[in-house]
Amino acid sequence: MDEVYGFVLRALDPRGDTEWKSSSTTVFIRITDVNDNPPKFDRQSYEASVRENDYPPKLFEFSVQDSDFGDNAKIQVTLQDPSGLANRLFSVVFQPVTPGHRPRNEVMLHSTTPPSMVRGHVQLLHKLDAEQLPKQINFHLVATDSGSPQLSSKVAVKINLINVNDAAPIITFVNEGKKLAESRLDLTENVTPVNAIVAQIHVMDRDSPLDQITCQLGGEGASAFQLDPVNDPQFVASFKTYVLRTKTELDREQKAMFWVSSIRTSLCSSLLNSPLVVDNARIKK
Repeated sequence: MDEVYGFVLRALDPRGDTEWKSSSTTVFIRITDVNDNPPKFDRQSYEASVRENDYPPKLFEFSVQDSDFGDNAKIQVTLQDPSGLANRLFSVVFQPVTPGHRPRNEVMLHSTTPPSMVRGHVQLLHKLDAEQLPKQINFHLVATDSGSPQLSSKVAVKINLINVNDAAPIITFVNEGKKLAESRLDLTENVTPVNAIVAQIHVMDRDSPLDQITCQLGGEGASAFQLDPVNDPQFVASFKTYVLRTKTELDREQKAMFWVSSIRTSLCSSLLNSPLVVDNARIKK
């Protein structure tokens, strides 16, 4: 869009006895817009937080202005993420805003010429899973005009993904390198001494880092067995390891079967109870 100014240019000849001689012509000056203003976002960066499994209609809103005219002021807004992750998780929705529909408190970038403007928001394409994604997702929003050459600007975006304690712990029981069938363990009295390791317990919680997993024994077996964590800096694994030890001598005549239950794993201060039976220790002769 070009601005056109018009005026009349008149020449007068003061010489003459009776009247002045004059002539006039109309002059038009057309000012052609040059694409010299890049689009500008209303903020230098954006940040939002979302809980996993939530699906809010908008993560955050934005607006972009361009002080040029015509194609030089037509704005497109896109996501920029070299990894492609943000494009699989989020989308951008925007539309032009006419001057009559702008909020009264909207700040104009130019005092005499109303700029072109778009308003929009970033939204989720689907629910997010904190166990499958990083805690923080970073990308850029890029605003580009349609001028020649095209001008653009970009801002950083940070999305914080809040983990929710929604995954049940996975507990595996091992004896002599083999997984215990049905979490059942047979022990022989008089052969199994006090403080003997009778089983290993591997605990994994997708919601909890290893250093935040704790386990406790419950049930009647807690009087005869104890659970100790294995702290070996040389041992690196995706699960936390505990050993199940005997606390007392095993006497089949006094107690033939123990139920050791109620293992709990924790994430920070939130406990997730697991009803899984740790051990059914049948005392054999």
